[in-house]
Amino acid sequence: MPTPGLVLYGGPLLFEVGLLVLLYRAAAARLLPVWAPALVLAGFLAIAVNLNLLPVGAALVLAGLLPLRVTPRPVA
Repeated sequence: MPTPGLVLYGGPLLFEVGLLVLLYRAAAARLLPVWAPALVLAGFLAIAVNLNLLPVGAALVLAGLLPLRVTPRPVA
């Protein structure tokens, strides 16, 4: 049974929109820099424009998500 078109196109779109909403909420709460959601959006747009821009888009998404990395805290 083939996968419905709504799942093929709607699933990734909902993932991107959901991730951007979470990033914008974190930036609004000052948990992330303002440029982080903008870089992720630019990366998604670059990938959507042309698949040849996939490496550039992936680098932009990575740069936008880097402020979320977990840094080890020193043990007291």
